[in-house]
Amino acid sequence: TAVLIAFVSFSFAASATYIFNDLWDLESDRKHPRKRYRPFASASLSILHGVAVAGMLLLASLILACLVSYSFAAMVLGYIVLTTLYSWTLKHYVLIDVLMLALLYTFRVLAGSVATQVPITQWLLAFSIFMFFGLALIKRCAELKSLQMAQKKSTEGRDYRVEDLAV
Repeated sequence: TAVLIAFVSFSFAASATYIFNDLWDLESDRKHPRKRYRPFASASLSILHGVAVAGMLLLASLILACLVSYSFAAMVLGYIVLTTLYSWTLKHYVLIDVLMLALLYTFRVLAGSVATQVPITQWLLAFSIFMFFGLALIKRCAELKSLQMAQKKSTEGRDYRVEDLAV
């Protein structure tokens, strides 16, 4: 049962931070060809509703995390802090955002280890870091390729330009 509670707790934390990220990115999302259809960007959900739901999810996440263990609660809190830093600042820097995405995905593996009390091998940790780094790079490359095809020069809300695709 502790594993199920940990899963729900981390899911709530991730969902809350995704909501906050969408709220912080409203202006750039409204200008984005796909993201403008998201619930907050399209105004199909109110900002107040988003803040309320995200706040409840954060509170529920931390309460559930404490039921698992204080070590796991610290991991969830660390994830929330890192994700918030990413949303506010770090995603605006070329390649730093990719490194942060890889770190945040790897952080989930580490939190799972703490929740289940199953140690992570060095191999799994190395594999996770490189796999998630590759996925984050592919995500950015796909966005830049889409910009290139749309004959745009740069992204909204990020420091990427089409010429960064070569990097």
